[in-house]
Amino acid sequence: MWEKSGEEEVIEPAEKVRRAQRKKNVLLALAENFKGFLAEEVKKEAGVKPNIISIQDVNFVARAGRSARVNLVNVNFRSEHGVHKASLAVKFFKEREVSTNERQEKVLKEFERALALYNRLEGYENVRTPKPLYRNPAERVIVYEGIRGHSYLEVPMDRNKKAQLAGHALAMIHGATIRAIDIERLQKLTAITVVKLPISKQKKEELLDLIKPQISLLESSSGGGMSFGDFHANNVMFSTVISEKEKRVKEITWVIDPEYFDPEDEHVCRFEDIGTFYAIPTLEEYVKFGTLYEVYKDIEAFLQGYDSFIVKETCMTLEDLYPEGIPLDFHIALGNITYALDVFFQKGEKGRYIIDKCIKAAEEILRKKPFSSLKYREK
Repeated sequence: MWEKSGEEEVIEPAEKVRRAQRKKNVLLALAENFKGFLAEEVKKEAGVKPNIISIQDVNFVARAGRSARVNLVNVNFRSEHGVHKASLAVKFFKEREVSTNERQEKVLKEFERALALYNRLEGYENVRTPKPLYRNPAERVIVYEGIRGHSYLEVPMDRNKKAQLAGHALAMIHGATIRAIDIERLQKLTAITVVKLPISKQKKEELLDLIKPQISLLESSSGGGMSFGDFHANNVMFSTVISEKEKRVKEITWVIDPEYFDPEDEHVCRFEDIGTFYAIPTLEEYVKFGTLYEVYKDIEAFLQGYDSFIVKETCMTLEDLYPEGIPLDFHIALGNITYALDVFFQKGEKGRYIIDKCIKAAEEILRKKPFSSLKYREK
């Protein structure tokens, strides 16, 4: 949304080439350890597991995140059934000002959470998460099944359709079991977030006064579920798989990077993830145009997709789970407040313009409740 500040390391062209070749050699050696995975990929295509795998080459694209760098590795290989391609995602965690034990614990925890989410979605044909294949806490690395597809923002797909598919996928993660919401957790989360904001004490009190009545409305709700924890557009992808065995094309929605997925917490408000997904799009439209028209339409489609799963599994709708009204205004506002805090931690006062816009948008949403009248149910 906004460019990041900070100076980048200046590297000579020749050194860039040498570094890239060294990394390629490392990834080529790494790929040799995943021939079993490659054989399974061939079996998906051809219906037969090969006896011989010969890796020919690898190429990669590196993407940097806040806590890790991910190398998207395309592996070109041969088998007795022909020439093939497969992908691996190699995630290297950055070194932080924490102990070695804490870094290793982070790797182990993410691997466990990724495996739990993979197992949870394994029974669904069209919604998946990459399978975690390997972890090495000492080297701060996790290897995932790679994905060849398009991100939510880049996919050449009808806007309503991709919103519906993303909503349907999130509903599968949350699950169909009816549970209460952990109100105490939500109260603590909100209070801690607001208290840390770089605003006056009076402003913090005003924000909390706007928030408290909306949390109290959730006490009668049965909208508790598992939370993905970081559900935003960059963590949703789409791919098309051609199955030679089944002679058909399958469209798959992928949810990636389950770093904050917690399978042990089953009482998180379902709209917490939805608010995270739409906090930034809401802010962008509000800042640029002073409207919420486009994001309003997107959310309608998203909730239709979400509801399609809930209705099928429980014969209930989101409106049934939230008898006092869906808490979309509250969670989108909370998402904007959280984003303001993230910007402050990353940029300090250099991010003041963004911080103020986030907080102003959150205040207006909490006061005006623009999403309270949203009618997403298909006629």
